[in-house]
Amino acid sequence: MRWPGKAAPLISLRSPRPFWRSLFLATILALAGWACTGTTGTAPTTQPASIIVPTPTTVTPPTTTVLSASTTVPEAPPAGPPFLFGKSVPGGGDEIFLAFWDGTIGENLTNNPADDHRGEISPDGKTMVFGSDRDGSTNLYLMDLDSREVTRLTNNPAEDWGPVWSPDGSRVAFYRAGPGIVPIVYVIDADGTNEGDVTDGVVPANAVDWSGDGEWLLVWMVHDGALDIFRVHPDGSNLTPVTSTPGSEGPGAVSPDGSMIAFSYAEPGGGKRDIWVMGVDGSDRRQLTDGPTEDWTTEPVWSPDGMLVIYQSGVRGDYYVVGLDGSARRKLFDAP
Repeated sequence: MRWPGKAAPLISLRSPRPFWRSLFLATILALAGWACTGTTGTAPTTQPASIIVPTPTTVTPPTTTVLSASTTVPEAPPAGPPFLFGKSVPGGGDEIFLAFWDGTIGENLTNNPADDHRGEISPDGKTMVFGSDRDGSTNLYLMDLDSREVTRLTNNPAEDWGPVWSPDGSRVAFYRAGPGIVPIVYVIDADGTNEGDVTDGVVPANAVDWSGDGEWLLVWMVHDGALDIFRVHPDGSNLTPVTSTPGSEGPGAVSPDGSMIAFSYAEPGGGKRDIWVMGVDGSDRRQLTDGPTEDWTTEPVWSPDGMLVIYQSGVRGDYYVVGLDGSARRKLFDAP
């Protein structure tokens, strides 16, 4: 999940429940046209001057096997260490669990009546950062994985979501949103100091991943009326598109060896999304899934060995895994 490679003891899957499927996605799609026309409120009518817009690329046909939803594929063997899995608890809220590649679910790490979501383990394996509304609005928290002690990282009346550790574990990138607030990417030190914005709020944006050297952030944001993947320095400089097509790309995640990005893609005007991979420079696009029209395929996450991609699919948002040649597709979990 780092770019270039980073060893991590656990990987995380993002819960589909509160924000990815509702507030952020609704906001970013609704504002896609506004971002380029500037017809709403008093927001600036131009994009940030630092955006470098390349010549739009052409989506090439997939060079891998594309599977239909009905294709029978071999069972993929369990692989890699346990990962984090967001799951709803009957009579309670969303919790973060350990999960395993054979489809079983382990310990409930958060075990709190509040909604806890999108956990990620620090590079040294000692701390989990996650979002929670346990003290009111959704903010970010840190959990010591030995003692299970929880401390608050952010304290804001808006909503803080999608935390991602820097490769050295010193910083966390996330996005802040809420009613009437354009989602903005922020970075904060792991001790809660030096919080600063990365994007300027002209267009909605979401933090996705870090480069392995910590020099770049991968972000998902509106560009020319569609969703594209950009890279940007943590100080907000050199915001540059990785993709620039009429369709919508993102979210995305960088492979463990830093060579590829897995992302979801929807054709212009299309209602469904599928999983693709490409080079970190946007080249060599390949399609991995081809779901039915009502499919909503999103949230890709890499296996630790970089050979499989986990994603959510279908109207329920169930979790699946697929190989990089489009083979070995199988369901891991039902939707929380």
